[in-house]
Amino acid sequence: MKTTRYVPAVYPLGIEMSKTSKMPQGSWSIDARRCNVGSKLRLVEGSVCWECYARQGYYNFPVVQTAQERRYQAIWADNWVPMMAQLIYSQTWFRWFDAGDLQGIEHLIKIVAICKLTPATNHWLPTKEYGVIRQYKRLHGDFPANLVVRPSAPMVD
Repeated sequence: MKTTRYVPAVYPLGIEMSKTSKMPQGSWSIDARRCNVGSKLRLVEGSVCWECYARQGYYNFPVVQTAQERRYQAIWADNWVPMMAQLIYSQTWFRWFDAGDLQGIEHLIKIVAICKLTPATNHWLPTKEYGVIRQYKRLHGDFPANLVVRPSAPMVD
C-alpha cells in the first residue's frame, strides 16, 4: 500500500496549516489560550475546556506555539482572505480550529469570505462562540452551503 507524507502548505505570509488525525486534509489552529468562551469554560470543572487537549501534549512544543501565533497574527493581515483561499483551494475538506476558536464577528466574516472563494471545499467550523454565530446570522443570514458551523456543547455529558 502506498502512503504519502503530509507536507504542510505554506503561503506568502509564512503560515502553514496544521494537521490533525480527525480530518483527512489540513486544518487551522491558533493557541487555545486565545479562546474567548473557552478561556472562561476552562475554569469550570466538568466543562469540555476544563482539561483542554489543546493546552497539553504537542500543543505545548515551542514550534507549535510559534506556528499558532503566526496564524493568529495573520488573521488580521489585509491579504489573509485571498491567501487562505489560495492555500486551501484544492482541498476537499478543511477544518477550522483543531485548537482555538473564533476571535469575533470580523474573523467569522473573513472565514465566510474564504468559504465563498473555495466552493469545492467542504469547511467544518466547530465553535463555542454562540454569540458570534448569532450576530453573524442576524447581520448576514445563513452560512454558505459549503460551511458547516457546529456549535459545540459546553459541558461533558
